[in-house]
Amino acid sequence: MSQKVELELDVQEKPAPGKWALLSFQHVFAMFGATILVPILTGYPISVALFASGLGTLLYSVITKFKVPVYLGSSFAYISAVVIACQALGGDKSAAQTGLILIGLIYVVVALIVKVIGKDWIDKLLPPIVVGPMIAVIGLGLAASAVSNAGFVAGGDWKNMLIAVFTFVVTALFSTRAKGFFKIIPFLCGIVCGYLFAVVLGVVDFSGVMAVIQEGRFVGLPDFILPFKTPWFDSYNLYFGPETFAILPVALVTISEHIGDHTVLGKICGKNFLKDPGLDRTLIGDGVATSVSAFLGGPANTTYGENTGVIGMTKIASVYVTCGAAVIAICLSCLPIVSEIINTIPSAVLGDQITTIAGVLYNEARGESSFGKEAVASVIWNRSKMTGKSFSTICLESDQFSNKRIAQPKNKIEWYAYKECISIAKRMINNEFKPVINSTHFHSKTANPEWSQVLVDVMIIGNHKFGRMTQWVNKSILTKNK
Repeated sequence: MSQKVELELDVQEKPAPGKWALLSFQHVFAMFGATILVPILTGYPISVALFASGLGTLLYSVITKFKVPVYLGSSFAYISAVVIACQALGGDKSAAQTGLILIGLIYVVVALIVKVIGKDWIDKLLPPIVVGPMIAVIGLGLAASAVSNAGFVAGGDWKNMLIAVFTFVVTALFSTRAKGFFKIIPFLCGIVCGYLFAVVLGVVDFSGVMAVIQEGRFVGLPDFILPFKTPWFDSYNLYFGPETFAILPVALVTISEHIGDHTVLGKICGKNFLKDPGLDRTLIGDGVATSVSAFLGGPANTTYGENTGVIGMTKIASVYVTCGAAVIAICLSCLPIVSEIINTIPSAVLGDQITTIAGVLYNEARGESSFGKEAVASVIWNRSKMTGKSFSTICLESDQFSNKRIAQPKNKIEWYAYKECISIAKRMINNEFKPVINSTHFHSKTANPEWSQVLVDVMIIGNHKFGRMTQWVNKSILTKNK
């Protein structure tokens, strides 16, 4: 039986146009930090994650007959499973995307079972004492890489460490001490404050943003990755191997979370959404959204507690507002400058050393062969071993490499190159990389920089000439890498 709750706007009440836009933007701010963090940590295109978040929310709303004010964003629960699946195939997302498509279908199958026999069997199969530890394990599984990626390794850059600690403390303070709306957007607050702090320390590279402005690329389609080949987008293959099926058990956790989220939202709104429109419809909506997102090359979707918190605080439960936020997210996904601004966020803020290394490899050697990319990676590896500095510190040193952050690849050839770079970077982080060349520097084979005179020539690979410095003694000659 639903409890009477006083709301400023009920589920199917429409706000005035001006107020409608502001209220929808409020939901966008609530979901934004977490929604973009998942694709950054897993290598998905940010634009696709935003597009799929908005489209998924609209699909969910249609399937639930516009009776539930839910917003769907990128799911954290699948990060570890997706990363492992990609690593198992050398960076190929085929297993991950196929697995997430199947996850959505599992939701639909469970929904049909629920419609026939009810949901009590789920409560018995997954009591809180089982689900709680499973969720904890998912989070703890990311802890080791979070520490490493934030720069807390031997020879780590003090600036990166300082930024990482500052961002963590700010996020924790907003989560525990903030009042009102700020309390429910700790990720976004932490990222913004950490970003501004990084700007002050001079570690933010705006070259990607400036390139978008100079080229006039203000509007464009998201960088979809599809299960078939096209002239415009990258592709993956539907793959039904063990790497795919290893992802599927995570659905047990997220289905339980789905029920809990809708129960809480129902109490806030004074309704029982598990009865009307029914758990079967909410599960189908969530599942279809995830399958569609995965089909387009995005992460899994899930109901967002941040947006439920917005409803609880504002007492505005209008489905028009959440759908408005979905439309805004889709519009943002079609603005390349949004992705480029997000790409300027330093790795210390996001804890993503892999993206930093891959960014250097991609910008320096995306047109080279696989051996050429590994040769550039070998330069970073060898410098790290000679100086004791971390990989990200080597990559972020001033005037050493052409770019620290990547621009979003624009076609299937560039996406293939970026996948290779991500794969190499992960092997370096996991200490599974073996240098293919004993070199510490490289430059264009058509150039003859002054500092190259002290190098011992190693070999020419593609468009680059590689050399080795036998002793790391005179830093004045290392002020330019190219």
